[in-house]
Amino acid sequence: MTSSRRALAAVLTLAFVLSCGCAVIPVGSPTAPEEAVGGDLTKPFVRMIVSPPKNDWTPQKVVEGMLAAMAAYPDDPTTLLQYMTQKARNAWRPVGPITVIDPPTFKEGNGTVELTANKIARLEDDDRYVSDTGKLTQTVYLKKEAGGWRVDGGLKNGLVMRADDVDRAYRPTLLYYLNGAQKPDGLLVSDAVHLRLKPGENLAETIIERLLKGPSSALRGAVGTALTGNVGVDSVTATDDKVVISLSGAPALADTDAFKAQLRASLEKVTAAQPIDVMHNGEPYILGIQPNDAQTWYPSTKSPSYYTTGGAVHFTSTEGAGNAVNGQAGKPNGYTGQALSKDGDKVAAVGADGIYVAPVNPNGRWERVMEGRLTSPSWHRDGSLWAFEKGSGAVLRRDQGGAPTRVAAPELDGKDVTDLRISRDGVRVAAGVGGREVRVGAITGGSLGLMLGNFQQLLTVRQDETIKDIAWRDGEHLLVLVSGKAGQTLMEIDVGDGETATLTSDKRLDSIAALGPQIMAGTLDEATGGPAEILEFKDQQGWVTKVKETSQEPIFPLG
Repeated sequence: MTSSRRALAAVLTLAFVLSCGCAVIPVGSPTAPEEAVGGDLTKPFVRMIVSPPKNDWTPQKVVEGMLAAMAAYPDDPTTLLQYMTQKARNAWRPVGPITVIDPPTFKEGNGTVELTANKIARLEDDDRYVSDTGKLTQTVYLKKEAGGWRVDGGLKNGLVMRADDVDRAYRPTLLYYLNGAQKPDGLLVSDAVHLRLKPGENLAETIIERLLKGPSSALRGAVGTALTGNVGVDSVTATDDKVVISLSGAPALADTDAFKAQLRASLEKVTAAQPIDVMHNGEPYILGIQPNDAQTWYPSTKSPSYYTTGGAVHFTSTEGAGNAVNGQAGKPNGYTGQALSKDGDKVAAVGADGIYVAPVNPNGRWERVMEGRLTSPSWHRDGSLWAFEKGSGAVLRRDQGGAPTRVAAPELDGKDVTDLRISRDGVRVAAGVGGREVRVGAITGGSLGLMLGNFQQLLTVRQDETIKDIAWRDGEHLLVLVSGKAGQTLMEIDVGDGETATLTSDKRLDSIAALGPQIMAGTLDEATGGPAEILEFKDQQGWVTKVKETSQEPIFPLG
């Protein structure tokens, strides 16, 4: 999900508009509400005002109005109940995730309305927007009372909202937490949420309040935060030259620089170049937070690119093909799945009986560090090496110079794990399962004992498709190479909300590697089926040749 900066002047207008009032849109009628005017995050808050059902409404119109009332329920919980008989009110509960749907269709019967819609997503209780599929089919039973038709039964617990209503009432937001490492390796980790706009509260206040509650379930137990304690947000105001955040309660600040980075990054969409001052109980707390206070806390997207030929690791150059790295890692061998450590000083690869590592120096020699039938290795930024051992079904981790240890991963137990990739921030992990699924979780546990948890299913391909390779582009996006009857498809998936984009593909693609804006792919020769060349993805040109000589796989450090 790409974030964009907005002019602070517009944001300040938003803040004052929201503190004084809001635009209102009547959505109680079955007709669609009018869209608000303005930019994505700078438009005034639109409060959806719903009206109760009318005496002359048909059953279908009552159900349509009820959906509109569900969209307004968090701000107005009373009007929705007016659409129900007492029996339905007693039975229905607004619990569980919100189901987000496409525009529904209705089929009216004798006192019934069948509602059918395509599911799009779920809005979880912790504000995560999770991609969902399938059909929602619900038969709503109505009863005619003195005031007209009312819903009498058939409602499932929880709210159902049309996607347009979610777009009006919520804002997709990236919150930022800490990967737990100390500087200079401490990094920000993004947590994607959808925040509901609140009457009388500007967006900056909503973001800060949610940031202080801690991460969503996707990152719970995997990341930290620099400010804890019983903290409240009294206000966020602005002048011509700065933004002022007023806190109350009893904050506990562990690391001033880290909190500056968290706050600045999380408010990126609603602050521009102005400094931020944080006050506590009316007294100065943290002053002069600058836009660049977050810059050094993002994972780097700059690194040389590499590739293998005959198993030997080579640098790329401006001309394409480059020199081999030093030591045995730069000489032809029978290894596959080569992976580079964070600083490019070690190469790991899969051999017939385990994983081998070779230092990148003139005297560097291969040494077996893990035994068994293992997936391609993945380096953590702390220098540890990770892989999945297929025989025992175990996730293995090896510290520098130590022996491999097993890492608990209960959600992968009994699964056919084909790929295991640690993200460059050292927090998330992507797993390919059975050649048809991709799941994303996180490294949790900390000092209590590492484990892989918080997994969610990110992608499932069709029966006639196979997942060939996966690679982290950055901490928020995963590339997945899918092979099917129509050829190869390269997908980019936002791990926060599951949004998927298809990049220009090439039927020869066989492996992928990425780092920020750079994407490379290994290809197969169409005639022989053997290794061909390395391609690079250019947004305007599609795939272009990077290395012409016979090459196997592209590589970037980590990922």
